[in-house]
Amino acid sequence: MNIVLIIMFFSFLDVRADELVSRIIHIDFNDDKDKSSLVYLASGRIVKASDSKIKKLLAGANVANRRIKFKIDNQRKIKNVVFFSKNEVEKNVFNSSPENFSPETFIPSFLKNMDQARLLFSQAKVNYKESQCYDKAHVWAYDWRIQSNVYSSKIWIFFTRKYIREFDHGWWFHVAPMVHVVHEGAVKERVMDPKYAKGPLKINSWSDIFMKNKSKCPVVIKYDDHANYPESAYCFLMKSSMYYYQPIDLELKDLKGIIRNKWIESEVRYAFEDAFNVKI
Repeated sequence: MNIVLIIMFFSFLDVRADELVSRIIHIDFNDDKDKSSLVYLASGRIVKASDSKIKKLLAGANVANRRIKFKIDNQRKIKNVVFFSKNEVEKNVFNSSPENFSPETFIPSFLKNMDQARLLFSQAKVNYKESQCYDKAHVWAYDWRIQSNVYSSKIWIFFTRKYIREFDHGWWFHVAPMVHVVHEGAVKERVMDPKYAKGPLKINSWSDIFMKNKSKCPVVIKYDDHANYPESAYCFLMKSSMYYYQPIDLELKDLKGIIRNKWIESEVRYAFEDAFNVKI
């Protein structure tokens, strides 16, 4: 399988990149010449098409699954695009079929106390390079499973068009591992995100890191529950097992019944190399 590293230099809050390569997931077109169309990339980035020629080019091109090189300015506005071959895709995410996977019977581990959760958090690799959040989350979850026999979950936050436009937000999703902890006689969910936190966090405390208006994010069950209602909230949360790697996996579960119930070796290798420059 051809694996293309996404080359970019950025942080979540400070965009410095002037060139990046990715494929387009969705375009929120805006015909108003004074407003940008929002281009959702597989990497999670949001770039903006303001120039009328760029808008027409993207509207007329068959962009599905095609790698595209974008040159952007410091406002994330597209200055130029270069289309790669139609046969070149950033990552072959459509090569799985439902018969490859077992029914979803995932049961997460229950950590006995918060001290155990904090210890697990402290064992996460932190020598990561600038990379996609889903790569780091996959590595942390994989390491905890292999090294500590902990079956973690993942939590996804999806920023809606409403929030992206109102706050000029540069991302459309973020993901982090999540564990279940026995605390004060009940099972509590705690987000484990070493990139943005110093320890396990309550879900609302974690989402507040990214929500400038501190809006609370409704929890949805299906991917389409957030994708089809971009104006009904500022953000949505979705939970999954540790095996789901990218948002496309959540979508394919709904569309084709493809259940993730095991690690995909090529994805794990890619995540380690992209996030930590480690080959396994």
